[in-house]
Amino acid sequence: MGAMLALSAGAALPEAETETFTDTFTNAAVTVNPCNGEPIVGEATYHITGHFTDSTHRYVIIELINFKLSSAGLVTGADYQASFMFKETQLGEALPTNQVYTQEVSFLVIAEGGDPDFVSHSLFHMTVTPNGDVTAEVFQAHADCKG
Repeated sequence: MGAMLALSAGAALPEAETETFTDTFTNAAVTVNPCNGEPIVGEATYHITGHFTDSTHRYVIIELINFKLSSAGLVTGADYQASFMFKETQLGEALPTNQVYTQEVSFLVIAEGGDPDFVSHSLFHMTVTPNGDVTAEVFQAHADCKG
């Protein structure tokens, strides 16, 4: 004799509210090649994206900022390509639970010719309990001059 299982669809869950925005623009930018101190000035293209999702009990926030710059160095005249990436993610719930935060940053300055290149990357991650205790924390970073 088998058991019978009755399933009910129950109440429908509300749909998540989602919002995304993007923007792209150019603007004057100044950066420095940290390997030789050479200033790099020019016009950079910025691209910004934000995304927010909120459901009854959970939310996700993602921000992404990129910039790219192509210009000549003010001292040596070397051609440079510089890029910067910033990404931030937050996850959480409306009910008391852990909150998770992650931030990642990359910065590249690439020179043509014999001038040195610069590469850096950092990662930060943290988890916090509802009462404010940090249960996980990671920070990693490296920066190198090459060439």
